[in-house]
Amino acid sequence: MLEFLFPRDWPHYAAGPQGQLVRNFSAWVVERGYTRICAKRHVHRFREVLAYNHVAAGTSLPITSIALSRWFAPWSHETL
Repeated sequence: MLEFLFPRDWPHYAAGPQGQLVRNFSAWVVERGYTRICAKRHVHRFREVLAYNHVAAGTSLPITSIALSRWFAPWSHETL
């Protein structure tokens, strides 16, 4: 789906330690029926949040679903 959403820049989104997670998220967003414009924005923001929290944590530990829930809590209706 990255190739569909970002035909020119998809390698940039697929690169790095979180590349597979970004790929999976982009597929999930498109499968849910989001428009291409909205999906692009969501994937872009998702990647930014992953990168920010990865650097802020100062570690290369795997990202858990609990961490994702906490990072996106301000934008979620179901906060932990």
